[in-house]
Amino acid sequence: MTRITSVSLRRVLDSRGNPTVEADVLTESGGFGRGAAPSGASTGEYEAIELPASEAIAKAREHAVPRLEGLYAGDQRAVDNALRAADGTDDFSAIGANSAVAISMAAAKAAADVLGAPLYQHLGGAFRGDNFPVPLGNVVGGGEHAKEATHIQEFLAAPVGAPSVSEAVFATAAWT
Repeated sequence: MTRITSVSLRRVLDSRGNPTVEADVLTESGGFGRGAAPSGASTGEYEAIELPASEAIAKAREHAVPRLEGLYAGDQRAVDNALRAADGTDDFSAIGANSAVAISMAAAKAAADVLGAPLYQHLGGAFRGDNFPVPLGNVVGGGEHAKEATHIQEFLAAPVGAPSVSEAVFATAAWT
């Protein structure tokens, strides 16, 4: 696998027009990955901390980027452990979860690019037999997203036992 040679960070707008962090990771063999941190409409008390994009970028440049350069892009645990060590908190309040997520995604995509493999295959290996991702369907929305709703954010249904991804998707769609 190839080593990370550079990590670039910038401020971009998310799908709702709010500033977020985008990262580019480049490897010594030319692998390239880009990731942008998503942001939810509401946050829970146990979620990692999202810093203002400009602050997260500045802190990640200072504390995280030097730890990442030279690491093997294909070792996702090492990349994520370096991000956690650079932050030093349980909730990513030092460098911001938004910078950590963007960098982590970009590194994973760069490693997949080097391998010439889809991202899912790089991260989880080729799916074989009945071992495939199971889509979750939102049956009831609540919490911050609905008026006069339950305190639970979402009730999800999982099509456990579906024989294929296609059947799982259709089963989920039928329930929701």
